[in-house]
Amino acid sequence: MRSRIRAAGRAPVLRQLARDATYARRRPPGAAEAINIILASNAADTTRMIAAGHRYSGFGEGMAERASDAVRRDTRSEQMRTLSGITRPLAPDLAPRLHPGVLAATPLTDPYAFGGVRFWDALARRTSALPGAVQWREQTSRADRINRMLTLAGLFIAEAGDTPRVRDMLRDGALAECLSMEQLELRQCASVSASANDDAHCIARHGLTEPAACFALAQAP
Repeated sequence: MRSRIRAAGRAPVLRQLARDATYARRRPPGAAEAINIILASNAADTTRMIAAGHRYSGFGEGMAERASDAVRRDTRSEQMRTLSGITRPLAPDLAPRLHPGVLAATPLTDPYAFGGVRFWDALARRTSALPGAVQWREQTSRADRINRMLTLAGLFIAEAGDTPRVRDMLRDGALAECLSMEQLELRQCASVSASANDDAHCIARHGLTEPAACFALAQAP
């Protein structure tokens, strides 16, 4: 994108990014490389969520139902509503790592950098084996979401600032609807569960596995 800005000028590139959500995919050199980074990072993130879901399913299957696990359904629902409104502040030492400068991150050469497949492992200070190289493919139905990401990256590189176009690209109605549905399903599941193992299954499915499907952009070749 920087080379495109140098060749065509910042203003024309910004105009193209503002009017055409596919421009960042079609015109600037390096778009294919950027898409590969997006897909690899997304695949790693959704795989973590699915693995966590399987873990919680295991908890549920391994728990014996106990009378002490029973909680009044109305109380459980109220707890869910309370928790959904809690916002936890980001630790000061983590904030700079989540907001790197333009071209400051190097995910192609450092898998633990912002955008890399092991970024969240590094953020949590945990180690894990690196996966083998996989040439992920886009889910055809999610191409518009990748276009949004590429456009946002282009606007960021072009230093567009907080413009209506940036705010528009940050809004993803389909993703928001999918996650809202899973949140509703989680609340409904929790409202009828009567034991800790029921809770674990609710979290596994509607808190982790199904939301992972909402986020998924990549599919195996």
